[in-house]
Amino acid sequence: MSLSFAAFTYLNMWWVSLFLCWPFCVEAKPEGEKSENALDYTSAPKTIHWKKMLILTSVVSAVITAFVAIIIHFVK
Repeated sequence: MSLSFAAFTYLNMWWVSLFLCWPFCVEAKPEGEKSENALDYTSAPKTIHWKKMLILTSVVSAVITAFVAIIIHFVK
């Protein structure tokens, strides 16, 4: 696997794993919680742990990219 192909694969896997890791880094509001701000949506998450999500996404995409590189190396 060339370096440019590896970078392209990592970038694609990063976006795919971002959507895989998203549910694990979002904290939902408790059922029936009222907000004091009228502009808050009831379906909006309580908090999003951005740092955790970015780190988890980077690690997962690196593992997937390494797995793809090993498959390409041995199948070739």
